[in-house]
Amino acid sequence: MRAHCGIVILSIIALTIRAMTTLASLFVPTARAPACKGKAGAAMLAALIVGCALAPARAQPAIVLGKSDSSVTRISEAIVREAYARVGVALQVRQFPSERSLQEANIGRLDGDMTRIAGIEERYPNLLRVPVPVLHVESLVYTNRAQFEVKGWDSLRPYRIGIRLGIKFAEDGTRGMQVQVVPSNEQLFTKLELGRTDVIVSTRIEGSLMMKKLNTRHVRALAPALGEVTLYHYLHKRNAALVPKIAAALRAMEQEGRMQAIERDELARMVAQVASP
Repeated sequence: MRAHCGIVILSIIALTIRAMTTLASLFVPTARAPACKGKAGAAMLAALIVGCALAPARAQPAIVLGKSDSSVTRISEAIVREAYARVGVALQVRQFPSERSLQEANIGRLDGDMTRIAGIEERYPNLLRVPVPVLHVESLVYTNRAQFEVKGWDSLRPYRIGIRLGIKFAEDGTRGMQVQVVPSNEQLFTKLELGRTDVIVSTRIEGSLMMKKLNTRHVRALAPALGEVTLYHYLHKRNAALVPKIAAALRAMEQEGRMQAIERDELARMVAQVASP
């Protein structure tokens, strides 16, 4: 079947060249040159036309996404990278502080942001949410000395609360409270270990890995969890045509169980990296 298709294509090309040769010969001057040169010139012109027609289209420029430095983002990136590969779009990723990544994407210096909570598009109106969740994570309260049952965000009000800059679910939940903002997860957990803040808000993934990395002795998670955080991929509005394509790829990955497999694999790699000397 493949050989037959090849013969058909070659036949079409040959017929096209013959037709183009005939057409081009009308425009090749023959009064000052031998007929053979006229035919050769016509054939070269025809071959050039066919070559241009058969040349591959120029590749679409790579999509450039921003991301922050976190374990959750690392898992999200692995999932999003596969989605882009499935639709044949090249992807580049640049790391920024969490808040700056959002700002750069919103003003159009980046093509989008790796993953954020739903509703970001209301505060950053140039961003479009791809409507298929990339990752679900639990948000927890971590403590050094404080002992209490977590009953929603309001139960944190009496305490000094540490959060990471740009982590919107934590910023939203602690608005109006005694908040201490730091730029990284490592600083967040270090301050708590040293007793410089009473509680912090983070995810279960970040907490388990950071506690191992820092070898904390006094930090522990309180129960129950604050809730579940669902993360979505965002694109700048100039890339609106990509939204349904990436959504379809993510939906297929979800149905195949591929998202869960990637999450397990990335978590295992990160745990192994933390455990290695």
